[in-house]
Amino acid sequence: MDNIDWAIIEILKENCRTSYGKIAQKLSLSTVAIYKRVSKLISGHIVDFILDINPQSFGYYKIKIILPLSYGEDIPAIEKIIPTLSVSEIWRMSDSCHLNAFVCNEIDFATIKNKLLCVLDRLDEIKLHKIFQQEYSSKKYSAKIMNVLRCVAISPRSTSQEISDITGIPPKSVQRIIRRLASDENINFSLHLNTTNAHAVEVIIKHIVNDRKTDEPYLLKTPSLFQGVHHITTEIVDDGKTAFSHFICESMYHVSRFYDHLRTSDETKLFQLSFVMDHTFYSKSNFLRT
Repeated sequence: MDNIDWAIIEILKENCRTSYGKIAQKLSLSTVAIYKRVSKLISGHIVDFILDINPQSFGYYKIKIILPLSYGEDIPAIEKIIPTLSVSEIWRMSDSCHLNAFVCNEIDFATIKNKLLCVLDRLDEIKLHKIFQQEYSSKKYSAKIMNVLRCVAISPRSTSQEISDITGIPPKSVQRIIRRLASDENINFSLHLNTTNAHAVEVIIKHIVNDRKTDEPYLLKTPSLFQGVHHITTEIVDDGKTAFSHFICESMYHVSRFYDHLRTSDETKLFQLSFVMDHTFYSKSNFLRT
């Protein structure tokens, strides 16, 4: 992968439905060249396009469960014992296993902890966090919009005609619905990057939060220093002072530069960097398909 591939990934991360023509215009390349590069990223299983939805707007909320690494193989048992737990991502690191999931609002933390105790020993070694989210009002979508949303959840880059063939909704109406969905702050057309196939390095940094209303972490307040370091997401947990920031670095050289900056910065003395050994990603929109 070269700088152009990474530039394409950055654009598609913001909106994976961006047309080849618009990408070509931004990067001053031909549409055919962009099409070939995106096709290569897809066929090489480097990127998967996803529909990233704020579950809170559908009556769910996000939690993070941090387990000792030895419990990593017990995740299927956890899902079985808590059927309302919808696992979205699993990170296996050298010392622990992070599990992100969605749960229904009516299930409180005490109930989840009690059910975890049925499966796992040494509960005191397990950390359970509620992931902080801005307050959103629960939304009700019409049946027509939900039909389009389900189609896009399965294949985010589906054309209006393809969605129309499945739903029976006219293509122009599909286009209007997708534009409306794209402007919804609860919905994001994005991508998941397979770091193994991209020969990249994935890290998670635990750090202190300065301003929980800011999406972009202060770790990257000087972006020019961090070419080759891509911020994916920052999750602020229940105490409002601690966050887990997820980054993808193009190489170990970029990890080293980033780490040196964090180690010497006055603002980031309290941080912990962990390398991700394995990242299993599940669709965050599974609850739409039921």
